[in-house]
Amino acid sequence: MDRGVYVFVGCAVAVAVASFVPTGTAPGSLQKTHAVYNGVWHAGTYAALAVVGFYAFDRDRWLVVAVGVVVLGAVVEAGQAFITYRTATVADVLANTAGVVVAFAVAEARRLTV
Repeated sequence: MDRGVYVFVGCAVAVAVASFVPTGTAPGSLQKTHAVYNGVWHAGTYAALAVVGFYAFDRDRWLVVAVGVVVLGAVVEAGQAFITYRTATVADVLANTAGVVVAFAVAEARRLTV
């Protein structure tokens, strides 16, 4: 297996593990700001993971990588529903998916112009 695949799998495992680590919550006045940063964090993290996957696999596998990263995000969020110190939300799944979609669109656009 190519080294890039190992890097991608390692990053995916790191994202999954980090998703179950206890975190603090924002004070009441910062809840809305926290929600925005949380969405940006989710989108950025999953976009970056997708990009690592795009580098690890050939172009004909990019859609599979993108779908896999979206599924990982959904599974992680579902898993968070079963632990008391994390919260699973549909908004997080949508942010994860948005990040992957943007990464895929940018990668495709770059491929078409190169």
